[in-house]
Amino acid sequence: MQTVNRAFQALGFNVGIPYYVFTKDIGKYTMLVVEGERLRGYRTASGKLVRGSSELKYTFYKARYQKQTRYDVYCRQASIQEVLSRVDGFLRRQKERQHHGI
Repeated sequence: MQTVNRAFQALGFNVGIPYYVFTKDIGKYTMLVVEGERLRGYRTASGKLVRGSSELKYTFYKARYQKQTRYDVYCRQASIQEVLSRVDGFLRRQKERQHHGI
């Protein structure tokens, strides 16, 4: 099984802080960012609160740095599987747009 770091590297991301920060330049002023945070206590899928435990959750967003900084958030505090799926989908759509000249 791939580590989180290798999974993002395979998608073309740079590892900023291992397991926590990943970035990918997609334009002169635009980058994709995935940031992880350790949450203390979390809810299971059934809604039960699990205390005394921690879990890494990730936020995926696009940042544009021109005259004003602008962020487009695609998911917040999601599991690594969900974030990797969304990142992969974003990159596929971007590649299709470039292929079709959009």
